[in-house]
Amino acid sequence: MKFHSLPLDNALSQNTVVDMVQDQRGLMWFATLGGLDVYDGYEFRTIPSDPRRADSLTGVHVSRLYEDRQGNIWVAGFQGWLNRIAPDSGRIDHYSPELYGGQDGLISGPSAFLETADGTLYLGTVTGLHRYDAENNRFVRNVDVGPNSDPVGAVRSMAAASQGRIWLGTNQGLFRLNPASGEREHWRHEAERSDSLPSSSILSLLVDSSGRLWIGTPVDGLARLDPASGDIVRFSADPDRSDSLASNQVTDILQDSEGQVWVANQSGGLSRFLSESGGFEVYRNDPDNPESIPANDVWSLYEDRSGLLWIGTAGSGVSQINPARNRFDVLRHIPFNDNSLSSQFVWDLTQTADGRIWMATLAGLESYSPRTQRYSHFQPAVDSIASVQMQSVTADADGYIWLGGVDGTLYRFDPAREAFSAVGQDLRDGQGLGPGRIWNLLADGDLIWVTTPSGLYGLDRHSHVLVEALPAGERLPMGGTPFRVMLPAKPEGFWLGGGGLGLMRYVPGQGIVESWTHRLDQPDSLSHSMVRAIHVDESGGIWVGTLNGLNYLSPESRRLEREQFRLFTTSDGLPSNTIYGILPGVDGALWLSTPQGLARFDRSRETFEAFDVSDGLPSNEFNGGAELVTRDGQLYFGGVAGVAIVRPEALWRNDHVPTVAITGVEVRGERVAREDFGSNTPLSIPYAENDLTVEFAVMDFHQPEKNRFEYRLVGGSKAWTPSSLRRISFHRLSPGQYRFEVRGANNDGVWSESPATLDLSILPPWWRTNLAYTGYLIIGLALLLAYHLRQQRRLAEERRISDELQQAHSLAEANHQMALRHAQSDQLTQLPNRGALLEALARHMRKARPEKPLAVLQINLDRFQRINDSFGHAIGDRVLQLLARRFEDALEEGDFLARTGSDEFVWLTNLEEGVEPEQWLKDRCLLINRIVGERMEYLQPGVVMTASVGAAIHDTETSSLSATDLLSCADIALHQAKKRSEPPRSQLYQRGMDEAARQHLAIEARLKSALEQDEFSLRFQPLIAIESGRVRALEVLLRWQTGEGEFIPPDRFIPIAEQSGLIVDIGAWTIRACCRQISEWLRAGHPADFRVAVNVSMRQLRGGGFASVLQEATKEFDVPPSMLKVEITESMMMEHVEDTADQLEEIARLGVEISVDDFGTGFSSLSHLKLLPVSELKIDRAFVIDVMSSEQSRTIVQSIVRLGHELNLRVVAEGVEDSDSLEWLGQVGCDYAQGYYFARPLTAGELVGQGWLTPVAKARKRVRQTS
Repeated sequence: MKFHSLPLDNALSQNTVVDMVQDQRGLMWFATLGGLDVYDGYEFRTIPSDPRRADSLTGVHVSRLYEDRQGNIWVAGFQGWLNRIAPDSGRIDHYSPELYGGQDGLISGPSAFLETADGTLYLGTVTGLHRYDAENNRFVRNVDVGPNSDPVGAVRSMAAASQGRIWLGTNQGLFRLNPASGEREHWRHEAERSDSLPSSSILSLLVDSSGRLWIGTPVDGLARLDPASGDIVRFSADPDRSDSLASNQVTDILQDSEGQVWVANQSGGLSRFLSESGGFEVYRNDPDNPESIPANDVWSLYEDRSGLLWIGTAGSGVSQINPARNRFDVLRHIPFNDNSLSSQFVWDLTQTADGRIWMATLAGLESYSPRTQRYSHFQPAVDSIASVQMQSVTADADGYIWLGGVDGTLYRFDPAREAFSAVGQDLRDGQGLGPGRIWNLLADGDLIWVTTPSGLYGLDRHSHVLVEALPAGERLPMGGTPFRVMLPAKPEGFWLGGGGLGLMRYVPGQGIVESWTHRLDQPDSLSHSMVRAIHVDESGGIWVGTLNGLNYLSPESRRLEREQFRLFTTSDGLPSNTIYGILPGVDGALWLSTPQGLARFDRSRETFEAFDVSDGLPSNEFNGGAELVTRDGQLYFGGVAGVAIVRPEALWRNDHVPTVAITGVEVRGERVAREDFGSNTPLSIPYAENDLTVEFAVMDFHQPEKNRFEYRLVGGSKAWTPSSLRRISFHRLSPGQYRFEVRGANNDGVWSESPATLDLSILPPWWRTNLAYTGYLIIGLALLLAYHLRQQRRLAEERRISDELQQAHSLAEANHQMALRHAQSDQLTQLPNRGALLEALARHMRKARPEKPLAVLQINLDRFQRINDSFGHAIGDRVLQLLARRFEDALEEGDFLARTGSDEFVWLTNLEEGVEPEQWLKDRCLLINRIVGERMEYLQPGVVMTASVGAAIHDTETSSLSATDLLSCADIALHQAKKRSEPPRSQLYQRGMDEAARQHLAIEARLKSALEQDEFSLRFQPLIAIESGRVRALEVLLRWQTGEGEFIPPDRFIPIAEQSGLIVDIGAWTIRACCRQISEWLRAGHPADFRVAVNVSMRQLRGGGFASVLQEATKEFDVPPSMLKVEITESMMMEHVEDTADQLEEIARLGVEISVDDFGTGFSSLSHLKLLPVSELKIDRAFVIDVMSSEQSRTIVQSIVRLGHELNLRVVAEGVEDSDSLEWLGQVGCDYAQGYYFARPLTAGELVGQGWLTPVAKARKRVRQTS
């Protein structure tokens, strides 16, 4: 029997364990003479004892523990005190002696507890028996046992008897009491009767599974009472009998879950009752055996729910009979004990026919008999030079033992005569064994095969003549390194392995017939050429242990001569990649020895199970070649600390289903009282203290260090997270409700059925409380009301429009209802929709005649979105309705009109015979634009609408197209028409226009790689202050030249980049490149008195991160943000003002200036210019370029300059190409000018080389000075 003792240091509060109990959560409680301790498998926690505190134990000398059905822990002290610990809160209640009839003084307190089947709790004290009155929270003294009865005396122990009765062990004998009637029976010691109790002083009681009562006395041994017959059997210590009780001082009695009765003895150790013989097996402390019981004074016994037996001792703490830590039998060296190994270092093992195990050790030859468990030790007589240390051993057919020494001597040992004879001396010269230790020996019929550093030799065991040698004129594959492994092969020969040799099969007379080594160019070759173990399974598969994992060569691969090994390593569960030995178990598994313990490999599931010293191995380090399968299937593995014996069929498994418990909670490093988290109420944690650590434990104490966990935080993540740690921390959880759940598995991987839980409530910060939200709501409503009142005057006019909008909405709603009834009608205009159009188009195509071909006109209203943005959607709808009526009035007989989009119409008509299509389309486009441009009362004077038209003719070239395809052709023509700069815009579909779409896609694909291949570059065009002629800004222009040298103009690739979204990455590159260039200019000493303007698209602003791009680029290149300017177009500002306002504000806060480009081309709103952080207007070049020839352009330019100055904005004229225009612009007060008159876009080098960045640089072409 092996005992496992828990550490004495920094563990129990005191090492005399008087009593033990496992609570409902699974925690172990230990009563000691120095306090009460709780153990979770990992650490001991002492329950505080402070007489000044009401929430601590009364004292530290604990005499008895008991858990009732409600989970309360009752704690009794030797000095007469009694406490109760509540299970959920940990609250401690105190009971003064008068509450239970005790007397305050030494050893006067409670000594026994019992809760009967009806839930009544009884307490035994020195004054008798007491019953707990739960209603009044006190004990009723002296249960009524009837008049004229013998006094019960001091009740020291109790046990439940049949029919609701109670056994009482007292200092007056044994009583069986009926609490209901008060009737009792009495047994006492009678000196004249040998069948009476051995003593009337009773210390412990046990009712076993058969109903018999075991009675322990302080000094008179043990008795067993059969209640049915009344027979009493006594047991006592007898020094002349080895199977007698260990001692007559019985302190505790226990029957375990397997039915065995254990007796704790003072000054005698531990006794186990042998039911077959009626005797006892006694376990006493052996100072030379660390696995013996730690002390002979045993005070308490307890079996927990997993079947683990706990033993409390006097002064030596607590010990376990723990099968998990004793899975293996061990042969080891015990100092000063001849019946043990002489040396713990075992190199090799073999077995002879008589069952004895022979071992080669550093102390010579040793044998062990499994039957008698006796050891024998043998050493050859050697001179001062030779060594007795043995390396290898084998037994031949005649029972002789052959030994190989570490000094190279070969011995034969005769077990009958116990005599050695040296064989190797006469083989050392000529063709002898050669120098060095004898690594392996193998008996094969009449030959003994020997491996040395020189090779492999076959020795006739009778004549001692060498008959075979390798090498024998034959060169080894990898040189002359020693063979470390030798194994018989089928149908003939041997398997050999060694240092750098790989795996080989050797056949005597033929040499090496098969070989495998590690090859760097072949991943599935042998994983390492250092082979330390070989095993051939029943199917012919070869298992090879190397310094780099376990390899498997299947019979099929070997038959096909394919070098395909399957490799298993630590990533698959091996404890180490170094394999020393491989043995097959009777359970079908392979057992492997390594430098990190043993491993069991389940071949069917391909899983590993690791075992180490905590499982009972003598050491984790084993020796290569030191393994043996015995005739009865036991496995022996030798190592540096003895031999481990594996019995695969009887390997102990822990099938106990454990529970898991939350053992502690810390908030910001402070431990939380159990009453705050042990109940069903969630643990509330303020947001500022949101730093939580939860501690938990698996309630299985066999090998706590091998228990495993998985946890999850419901409310944060539903996925289970595996962990080998028993603590988990959470930081900065969001406010809300959570449930922490943890499951656990014992040392053999059996998981708990349900998790332990902890409900958490993370309180929000004050600014996220309901009260704060109420305040936010009140403030928001107040601001909204103030804004509403301030807007009343400004919205007076809009109320009239609102009424009209309401009417329009009612009309639209009516149209919507009609559309539900007429699925092929447009709900706004009542025109046919796209579905009806396609049906009509198909009919028209079928009826069309070649002399009067069908024409499909795709009409798009130019910039119609601006009508909606400027005047509202209601006005836009009325415009569309009016246009629909006008178009209908213009239809000819047989024509068809449909609305296919928000601002698109399709007109089907037939060309007159002989009409030229191009001229016809121009005329029809003029007609359509007259209809669209006619005055509308809904729009302000001066607002003129135009339309673009694309047409496709159903002729011989398009006769094979479907209606959908013909409509697509018209759409392609429309897109081409909209590219025209001047209205009216029209385009007739021509073959090849599809190619433009394909080119569009090609440019988009090339754009994706242009950034990576650095194909973009920058050009700069100066902005000149008209008054001074000084350079005040540079506009950045992007250029793209492909790797093949092709230059692609911006008007081709910028729109495509916009549509595809690539403009975001291109824009970010442009910003960084621009900042890099500015940084170089500043480092070169150029002044920082100008800004660099970068054009920005809606795509870049809409993403929400453009301001961060600016901030990061300026910070990276150390460029002042004030040197940057962002240009946005007027149309972008107007169409997306809601999307861009916040972004523009954030950009302005960085110090970056914002300019409105192409001003004058849209329907601007002055309110937008006031609200947005704009500092500059840039007049569209279409107005500037003909300012000297167009009165209308001059009027527009003057209006913009005046408007800009009234809004405190600078004004820039873009497109200045002559001196007259420049002079006129200066006269009307324009601030800056830009155009080819000054310079075309320049590279950075050209800009510096031409002197544009010098402090005194002025435009070489100036405003002409007039007198």
